[in-house]
Amino acid sequence: MTATRTSPVAFNEHDPVQLLSRQVEICLRLEQAASDLLDQLRQGQCDHTGSMLDGRRPLIDELGRLNHQFVSCCPSWAAHLDTLGPAPRREAETLAGRFDDLLQRVRTIDGLLSERLSEIRSEVSDALGELLTARNSNRAYVTGTTAAAAPGRTRFMDRRG
Repeated sequence: MTATRTSPVAFNEHDPVQLLSRQVEICLRLEQAASDLLDQLRQGQCDHTGSMLDGRRPLIDELGRLNHQFVSCCPSWAAHLDTLGPAPRREAETLAGRFDDLLQRVRTIDGLLSERLSEIRSEVSDALGELLTARNSNRAYVTGTTAAAAPGRTRFMDRRG
């Protein structure tokens, strides 16, 4: 799914305010994607985690590209703001604040995602450990040996001689 622009004005990749506006759009999409993934993980639905994370990659790449363009065309945000009239300046400052807020929210959700993924990894590791322990216990019971014991030696019998 790709976003379409509703604005009749063509995108100018050399206009810092338009670049910032585009970054806000991307952050909104990243925030939604991160929230959706976190909701699914909290509900124990991990089947599409990889594809959902992969789906964020183009957005992150575009955000990085736009940031590079922004820095190239606007080395000083303060100097750029000085070139704007009062209304466009307020709009630009509001947009910059919104971008900062959105970026912080995405980072917060990503932190929660990281914690939840670590919890899931630990749960899977524990379950695999329990499975391996049960398998080894079953083998020891059936054969009378453990993987560490020498073959043919009984483990459950008294060896008095």
